[in-house]
Amino acid sequence: MRVHLPCLALLALCWSAAPATAAQNCQWGELGDLADPAKLGLARVRGAPPVRFQRDRQGCPGHRRCEERAYVVAGDAVVTGASTGAFVCTYFPNARGGATGWLPQARLLPMTVDPDPPSAAWVGAWSTGYGWGRGADLRLSRAGAEIKVEGTAVFVRDAEAGNVNDGEIVGRARPLRGVLEITMEDQLDDCRARLRLIGPYLVVADNGGCGGAWVSFGGVYKRGLPSRRN
Repeated sequence: MRVHLPCLALLALCWSAAPATAAQNCQWGELGDLADPAKLGLARVRGAPPVRFQRDRQGCPGHRRCEERAYVVAGDAVVTGASTGAFVCTYFPNARGGATGWLPQARLLPMTVDPDPPSAAWVGAWSTGYGWGRGADLRLSRAGAEIKVEGTAVFVRDAEAGNVNDGEIVGRARPLRGVLEITMEDQLDDCRARLRLIGPYLVVADNGGCGGAWVSFGGVYKRGLPSRRN
């Protein structure tokens, strides 16, 4: 497995995320809207050599100076969002928290995504990986016609000092057009999360009310990534 550096600007995916409208906007909050299947997709990287993500700073993407150290290679599957010119905003999950940035559209082969996956596709242990002091795990199981969601998230400010914020989510709902809407009604902060399956990935947005400061369940989850439970 290649080592991909985590995104320095990884943001919690907002409950009401909006698509990118400028070349400077390719971060979590601007990747796309989970409620609109047309706003997020899946693509497979094709061709050689390895291709580096390009950052979302002024004057980027499109220049060598925009390139990050993080990269993907042929065969990698990435979540796709908004586009600008010849580039697409993408996210690639990995054990260290994932990488996000612009990739050339010519290096991406769009993949078909089931808009209404069966219940079995949801079930399993999912993780965002852990990088830059944050991460989350979710366990999804069947509960009759519904899917039960149980998870924990963490943000580590200072591990040695014990300064760790965490969060929890528990709920169940019936998938509707490939989306799960979870609400913890007993929480003072009204924890809500929206989950959507995109191929091999589970993409999650929350409303920021599911834990302590800077704790979020927002992110791209994958089966098989290291879990904080391990």
